[in-house]
Amino acid sequence: MIFVSSMRLARLIIVWLVTAASTAAYAFDLTVTVLGAATARGSVRTALYTASDWLKDSPSTPSQSAPALSEGTRLVYRGLPAGRYAISAFHDQNDNRTLDTYPLGIPREAYSFSRDARGVFGPPAFSDAAFDLHQDAAIVVHLR
Repeated sequence: MIFVSSMRLARLIIVWLVTAASTAAYAFDLTVTVLGAATARGSVRTALYTASDWLKDSPSTPSQSAPALSEGTRLVYRGLPAGRYAISAFHDQNDNRTLDTYPLGIPREAYSFSRDARGVFGPPAFSDAAFDLHQDAAIVVHLR
């Protein structure tokens, strides 16, 4: 009876190890380099979205920020599952964690989206900014 229980425990451990290894194999890192900060003042803030949470206040993946560097700011999202994503980024010069706008909603601070997508009278559609992540990857976003 003890032998059977040990065999069962060994099988459970093997299944757990295989599951853990396969899960780790599908966790990817995304390095985002944001170029075009006008000054080294403030922070560069990025948010990573899926189609279901595109430009919502609370994306499913926590946003990232780092001190603005005029030569480019690098942020890394770790352990992402394979999928289709899009990035929004802006240079938060006054570090108020908000993209400052003029009264009509036109941004005062430099911003951009992945694939340097642009919208017409508003932000781009998710499909215009989206990219597929199936391995560790690096993308560049140009602020304007």
